[in-house]
Amino acid sequence: MAITAAHIIDYVMPRVPVRQVVLSVPRRLRWYLHRDPNVVSGVLHVFLRALSTAIRRNSPEAPREAKMGAVSFFHRGGSSLNVHPHFHNVVADGVFADGNGRAVFYPATELCEDVWARLQETLRKRILKYFSRHGYLDDDVVQDMLLLEHGGGFSLHGAVRIDDSDREGQEKLLRYCARPVFSQDRLGWWNEQKQQLVYQFQRPLPDGRTHEILSAMDLMKRLAELIPPPWINMVRYYGALAPNAKIREQVVMLSGPSEALRQRLQQAAEEMGLDHHEDTLDSKTGSAKEKKDEARKRASKTWAVLMARIFEFLPLICPRCGHEMKMVGFIVESENVRKVLEHLELPTKAPTPYPPRAPPQMELEYVGTVDWLE
Repeated sequence: MAITAAHIIDYVMPRVPVRQVVLSVPRRLRWYLHRDPNVVSGVLHVFLRALSTAIRRNSPEAPREAKMGAVSFFHRGGSSLNVHPHFHNVVADGVFADGNGRAVFYPATELCEDVWARLQETLRKRILKYFSRHGYLDDDVVQDMLLLEHGGGFSLHGAVRIDDSDREGQEKLLRYCARPVFSQDRLGWWNEQKQQLVYQFQRPLPDGRTHEILSAMDLMKRLAELIPPPWINMVRYYGALAPNAKIREQVVMLSGPSEALRQRLQQAAEEMGLDHHEDTLDSKTGSAKEKKDEARKRASKTWAVLMARIFEFLPLICPRCGHEMKMVGFIVESENVRKVLEHLELPTKAPTPYPPRAPPQMELEYVGTVDWLE
């Protein structure tokens, strides 16, 4: 979550105003998004193409060939551990065009509520047409869903906008969009015996519930349902930020953290005894490939600066004496490890695993001879 947001701020998203655009679809369509990665790609393509057209039309000074830049996050669950596929998109509040070898940004100035209302209705028609064209829904069902009031279950929200001067606010927005499927802060034990867990909801549900009590197996079942299938990208780049975009290298040259954050991390790196601040690279120098190669070289020390960046504390500084901490050795003997754990009042034995259970049995029905068994 934090690493993804820091990478996008430092090396991908340029210093321009950004906007969060969230799309939710009706319950009847969520099953296909949850089960079929091809549907996710198809709906996202329809969504981003319509969004790009709307932003370009509302950027009055932009040329026709200008492109939108967006980072899309696909979420498979909601805030109550429920299956709720939806899209969070962080888009540049404007479009980019090539201006003689450098990227020129044209801000959008007319994105009002009417624009989002019209775009929601456009997405409603195009997404339902996509499901009908690929055989997921019958034409009669599509016509009935088009007649529903109040958006018919489609929801588009694009009011959250963060100016380019608030670079740290943009990073917090990216952390929110890249968050995991559940919050560990809202998960705890229900009783002292630690046999049941309780998960606090972010907001009350329509039926008034504010939490849910789960066993350990129920929690694992909920989380297993939200794990994405193999070979599906949860973070995607679109438009001017797409990997194969001709203008991408010019656009990402405008990325980088705020000067205040850069100075704070530089000071933190010096206090921790690092040679120099290695978490960010000057965005005004070096190509995108050079930035990527440089990032790989400094991966060994990134974690320390990243901890200082997120939690605002220095992990290599002793909290008691304030001096730099150094690695003096590793404890590998089991007896010494046990003594250290006992001194810290921590468990010295691994927890006992649950006993294995037999698989659920099903009634087998004879359906004929299988050729390859003969």
